[in-house]
Amino acid sequence: MKKRKVPHTFVIVFFIIVIAAVLTWIIPPGKYVSEQVGDETVMTFYYADQLPEGGPSTLREASGTAGSGTVSWKGWHDEHVGVYDKQALVLVHFGGGKGEDIVELAQKIQDSVEEKFGIRISPEVNFV
Repeated sequence: MKKRKVPHTFVIVFFIIVIAAVLTWIIPPGKYVSEQVGDETVMTFYYADQLPEGGPSTLREASGTAGSGTVSWKGWHDEHVGVYDKQALVLVHFGGGKGEDIVELAQKIQDSVEEKFGIRISPEVNFV
């Protein structure tokens, strides 16, 4: 009996990419939005045509990297912390400060997005 060989890694990766591309035509577009309900934060999925009016339609708009009507934090910095100049979703610690400085910067960004668009963005990382 002849043993079957495992396909080359590139072949496996190629088929994963093809399957993912096909699924983009099958799975409807949408996004999860976290909403405060009482004391709990609830994640709700909205299809693209059901997104709340008046808010940013994409994370890019909320992060300050799109055109007009955005919150511009990209490239901002002070002595110890800042926002990466090539990617608005990356917060940078330049040294000499504390972890609280990053948390305060994240809260300032959250507040400005909420003030501008009426939505509260939240970090996708866990703070320890």
